[in-house]
This record gives sequence, structure tokens and C-alpha cells, in this order.
Amino acid sequence: RQPEVSVAVKYLEGKGWIENRESVTPTKGRPIKIWTLKVPVKKILDTIRMEKEDELNSRLEMIRKVRSFA
Repeated sequence: RQPEVSVAVKYLEGKGWIENRESVTPTKGRPIKIWTLKVPVKKILDTIRMEKEDELNSRLEMIRKVRSFA
């Protein structure tokens, strides 16, 4: 669906992992956006994995702290 795609594209753009350029069509209408990766897919996936692992570790640490109070 379009909203999910827009969110994902903004995330990737914000990280500097993708860029786009516009190509003018020979007919009337809107220009076409051509998206390209600026970073290899493996590096993107490794970075996302590390971010998610950090989030998970942080949450697990909070759970451990809460359990220590019980």
C-alpha cells in the first residue's frame, strides 16, 4: 500500500541510503522518479539489524530492572 511505501522511502532517504532523480516523459504528464541505492543492500540490512538489536537489548534491560524491584 502507498502509505507504507512512503514511510519506507522517507526512512531510507533520511538515512542517506537512496536518492532519486526525475526523468521527463516524452508525453504530457508528471515526470518519472528514478530511485537508486547509494549504499549496498548488505550494509543497509546490517545497519537495520544492529539498530533493532540495540532496541531489543534496551527493552530487555528495562524488563530486568523492573523484575529486580519485584
